[in-house]
Amino acid sequence: MLTFIFQTLSNLAVVAMITFAVVAATVVALSVAVLGLAFRMMPRMRAAAPAHPFQMTETDRMSVKGGPVIETDYAVIQN
Repeated sequence: MLTFIFQTLSNLAVVAMITFAVVAATVVALSVAVLGLAFRMMPRMRAAAPAHPFQMTETDRMSVKGGPVIETDYAVIQN
């Protein structure tokens, strides 16, 4: 009878450890996913625009007008 009780407790301990491992892995995976989404949704940090319009580069002027600015070797293209 004592052996049966010890075997049952041992089996319960194994089940508890496996359950804990699965729950911990799920919590870690969800945390990583939520943090990843939060970082993706954060606005991109960019340098503050110069105080005076004459100090602004062409790229700054186009980005102030709105829309994404694509810089290439040849020109600044605004979509």
